Amino acid sequence: FDDTCGAGTGGLATDCAGSNGTVQIAYAPENWGLAAAYNYTSKNNGGSLYAGNGTPLANTFTSNGNSSSVGLSAWWSPEEAGWIPSISTGWGYNSVTDGDDTRVFRSATTQSWYVGLQWADAFLKGNTLGMAVGQPTFVTNVDYRNDVSNSDFVADGNYAWEFWYQFQVTDNISVTPAIYYLSRPYGDLTDGGNRAFGGDRQNNSRDTQFNSFGGLLKTTFKF
Repeated sequence: FDDTCGAGTGGLATDCAGSNGTVQIAYAPENWGLAAAYNYTSKNNGGSLYAGNGTPLANTFTSNGNSSSVGLSAWWSPEEAGWIPSISTGWGYNSVTDGDDTRVFRSATTQSWYVGLQWADAFLKGNTLGMAVGQPTFVTNVDYRNDVSNSDFVADGNYAWEFWYQFQVTDNISVTPAIYYLSRPYGDLTDGGNRAFGGDRQNNSRDTQFNSFGGLLKTTFKF
């Protein structure tokens, strides 16, 4: 919240009021679809990016500013199951401007995208194979305040991959093993050099790497 606003203040159309609005349009015939959405979120209502959906730097900026966001998505599926997969894709763009109380940045831009493929009746009828690749929300541009950093350089990119296969054991039970890989989940914080978090990239000669590889097993029961 703004320093001038108490925990119990708010109201409608006041300096201490939060706001969150979304407009969406979509078109979906039989086997494909398109959608577009616009969202505005003010920092006062706690509507910032969920921590698991972006890099630490992207989370910090969206929680300290007002965000205008655009999202586009599309999907297509073949009429019959075969070697041609169904395809889904999406792209998001966020423009963040600082709130009155932040001392770190003036503005920032974050983006995200993904492409997913899914094969129905893969190898055995009723089973499904899928994979996806993309970049969780990351900072592509930032305008720091001069007293924070003389350089606006940012290297926040990271990639995420996922592969999974669903075994349809019965009509009501499915088992899905999956593996995933995150190439650089800490983004610009990987080498500890980001000025917004007290780092100093100019004097940081470390070549630090951090990635994550894991697996999971999901069992679904339908009643």
